[in-house]
Amino acid sequence: VWAWTGESGDEVEDGGEGLASVNLTEATPVAAASAKVTTDMAEGVNRAHFGSTVTVTIQLVGNDDSNYADAVPPATGASYTVTIRSEADDLNAASDALNSASTEVTDATAVYTKTVKVDASGKGTFEITAVDPDPNDADDPDTGSVDRVRVTYTVTAGTSPAINGDLSDTEGDPPEQTITFSDAPGVARSASLKPAADFLTAPTSGSAANVVTVTVVDQYGKPVRGHLVQLMSNHSSNPPAEADTSTFPVARRTDSSGTVRIGYSHKGTGSVESLDANTSVTNADGTIGLTLIPGGEADFYWVSPLTEATASGIVRVNDADRNVLIVGGADDAAPLLVRYDDNDQFVVDGEFGGMAAFEAALAKDEDNNDTVAVSSYDGADSGDVARFELTVAADT
Repeated sequence: VWAWTGESGDEVEDGGEGLASVNLTEATPVAAASAKVTTDMAEGVNRAHFGSTVTVTIQLVGNDDSNYADAVPPATGASYTVTIRSEADDLNAASDALNSASTEVTDATAVYTKTVKVDASGKGTFEITAVDPDPNDADDPDTGSVDRVRVTYTVTAGTSPAINGDLSDTEGDPPEQTITFSDAPGVARSASLKPAADFLTAPTSGSAANVVTVTVVDQYGKPVRGHLVQLMSNHSSNPPAEADTSTFPVARRTDSSGTVRIGYSHKGTGSVESLDANTSVTNADGTIGLTLIPGGEADFYWVSPLTEATASGIVRVNDADRNVLIVGGADDAAPLLVRYDDNDQFVVDGEFGGMAAFEAALAKDEDNNDTVAVSSYDGADSGDVARFELTVAADT
């Protein structure tokens, strides 16, 4: 692809000023090894409002070597049989178990079957929905009833690539998932924590500041406004002598987007901090009650630069853009900040390779299970040749 800019009427000449070219190489399509089935519902959400539509996507993917990248269908194509079963329930508002997944529909009142064929990109979709069987709640006008319709979809592969259960929202054999449509009022169902950074250097003296954004949503994935959130951690109460200590402010309320930013101060020499987002309520006797919001947990790393020649441990953070690893950190030990460059030596599961192969292997570790051993390290010498030996955790 050639690119050039100039004034109207100018002529482009070979080697002319501002003339540039880029070579584009067509990537080899990824061959399908399996398929994943996912919905457009947010993580941790198990309810949908009556009348809303949930889109289910079947996507062909490659094998582990491709990091399960999207794949194209085989020459003969790929299609899946989808069976949708639904069943209506009449409940009292207090009996809808919001914190548990819906049970499979076994005694269906409606059944629908269709074939979903994936397109040239290896993708196929279908939709599920449900309407309120009693929109006026006429069966219980005094207390207000909750109508619930459970919809279970089952995906059968036939001769097409099988469903990969580890990548899918479905469970069991054949793969299926149940989604509940309801008219129950929204209540705080789950939370997510996002620190402003993946890690910070532990203060050698005084204290350091950290900021965490907490988002609270209801069972439908909608933001919960005005929810009192108290941030705490394993370093916030009765720490042992000389341990890391965090000081948190009083409970703060979420805004209209369901989020609240909470800043706090930290003292210590480095640690893995386990942050918790709690619902804060004032009890009848004036005491404060705290209840962990489901999903409201996250680890944060107060790190120390590696000063020794060797180190080993779990890879907590992999920042390939800055060539930084956060390694180790167990019990009262501080996680260590380690830097690397293409002047170093890299070994992945006993095989020598370059920095690109090392980073590619790390990129596949989404659960922080891989370990690394660092030797001949000198953080003060940019010309030092350190050795990084990565052990990739076995799939479980």
